[in-house]
Amino acid sequence: MSQGNSSVWRKGLVITAAAGGVMLLSKLPRVLTGFALKRASKRLLQDPYRENLWAMVSSLDRMGPQVALENSLRAQTGKAIKRPLGSPRKTITFDGLIFNIAQLANRPIHHRQMVDTSVVIGPQAARPLHLDIPLIVSGMAYGLGLSKRAKLALAKGASLAGTATNSGESGFALWEREAARHYIVQYGRGAWPQGLSWCKQADMIEIQLGQGASAGTEHFTLYKDLPPNARQSFGLAKGEPALITTEFEGIQLPEGLQGLVRQLREASDGAPIGVKIGAGNDLEADMAIAAEAGVDYIALDCAQAATVGSEPILQDAFGLPTLIALCRGAAFIEREGLKGKVSLIISGGLFHPEHFLKALALGADAIYLGTVCLLAIVHPQIQTAIPWEPPTSLAYAIGEYQHKLNIDKGAQALARFFQSSVAEMIVGARALGRASFKELSKSDLAALDGRTARLTGVPLVRGPMVAGRSSTPSSVQGGRRPGSHWPSDPRY
Repeated sequence: MSQGNSSVWRKGLVITAAAGGVMLLSKLPRVLTGFALKRASKRLLQDPYRENLWAMVSSLDRMGPQVALENSLRAQTGKAIKRPLGSPRKTITFDGLIFNIAQLANRPIHHRQMVDTSVVIGPQAARPLHLDIPLIVSGMAYGLGLSKRAKLALAKGASLAGTATNSGESGFALWEREAARHYIVQYGRGAWPQGLSWCKQADMIEIQLGQGASAGTEHFTLYKDLPPNARQSFGLAKGEPALITTEFEGIQLPEGLQGLVRQLREASDGAPIGVKIGAGNDLEADMAIAAEAGVDYIALDCAQAATVGSEPILQDAFGLPTLIALCRGAAFIEREGLKGKVSLIISGGLFHPEHFLKALALGADAIYLGTVCLLAIVHPQIQTAIPWEPPTSLAYAIGEYQHKLNIDKGAQALARFFQSSVAEMIVGARALGRASFKELSKSDLAALDGRTARLTGVPLVRGPMVAGRSSTPSSVQGGRRPGSHWPSDPRY
């Protein structure tokens, strides 16, 4: 073989060997994966149950992955754990209700006709709170929960949308007052000096007695978990926690509530004074005491509400679901002749325009929104946090990325969320033939099942009319048209 041919032959051999190596390497992952899968499937399908990994899947299916996770945290810490953003449990919801359709018997509203979206809270107060929309930013405290940047974004976003923001348990803050067009200040149970010098700067004052996700319990935030400015504003000594007690200093409840309401009303020159309570099964008794004390509004925070962190037992097993609490609260207001005198605000598990419109139809004057507002302000910057941290790390007081939250972007996103939600609610009101949110009522709703009908007092949807009876359209009275008959539903 000539030297030239030998060189060509060697090059061909090298190329062939290289190609074979590449092919072998390309197949190696498949071979290894196949081997691993065969081995894993053999163990999964043949190992006794006591040694089988599927036993964990079976256990997780039985108790649920969230319970398994939380039990692991309990085993790790030996302390009561605190879950953020409310209970994952599903209870009765607004999904069991449908809206009517205005067509002939009741005509829809023309798209060019304005729909009144405004609300007045505390109409009998010396200076009632007038808002453009019935959606309000709920109480979320500075330092105890949220960062200053997050609170500013909420205040500015609410102002752009023509509504109010709530201080939360941290109380009055001048920088928040300056950012908010309408400012609701909580008179909380914090064990730090609060005074009343700020009252004239508040558009509304809320006596915080409890909330849905933590009941009326005592709770605290450790000194190390507070931003330096919050420690200073609360007047805490080094190492002292920020304590929320079950009482107000120097005030005996329930006897002292009336005096506190009167004191706050005088100090504020007539701002609406209300109470925020967790909605329990003693709801009417609690509301009666508040009404007797002379409040201008009652805010019901229900079992589906959230907080920055509370014990799962309080979130999962205490309080009334929002739908039930709202209907009972509205019935109390109506029965006691307080309609148009004492406003009703509802909160807890209300996430989108359908919820909001149904809540108004069931008797709420306004709606507090927390979690959805929090997620709205972080929405434009969510990529900053994920996948390594939850989006809320942009808003929490000690969140990993709280210093990166853009206040103006967050405010604009919240304003757009409010504007979009109200626009959709207006479409719903027009479809019902209502020119004002104030015209909404239970007559605009029907219940899809007997349980929802019983618990809300909303009439059950009707079945077919019996032959031989009149079906001439006439006004609905008590959920039935006179002259018509339909089979009774055994669930109702």
